[in-house]
Amino acid sequence: MTWIVVVAVSATLLGVTASWAVRRASVALARAVVSPRPRPATRIHSSTRTSVTLAADRRTLHRGQFGLWFGQHGHATHGHAVVGHVTAFDREAGTVTRELLEVSGDLSAAQSGRWTGHLHAGPESLRRPY
Repeated sequence: MTWIVVVAVSATLLGVTASWAVRRASVALARAVVSPRPRPATRIHSSTRTSVTLAADRRTLHRGQFGLWFGQHGHATHGHAVVGHVTAFDREAGTVTRELLEVSGDLSAAQSGRWTGHLHAGPESLRRPY
């Protein structure tokens, strides 16, 4: 009779452990598939009224217009800039200078930001009633 209890308890523990392991693996897989990888912050070296100098990488050197969300203390939520064409590239310093087309917020205080394809900070930036 005792061996039946031992087998039953062992089978129950094995089943609980297996279901826990399957659940953990399922959650890990779901997070890997659904959650986007965090993008690295783009370092802002300096800015003027008409240009911004950034760390050069494949994203910041790409042709076209892009958005730059920037903030203070690593938070990219205080302002937005629309960045235009590359005006200078310094390979030795690892920097690229691009024209500034539009800025909302204080870009001069920002040290880093998030490089995006968002050309508009929100509906209000379109200057149309909504």
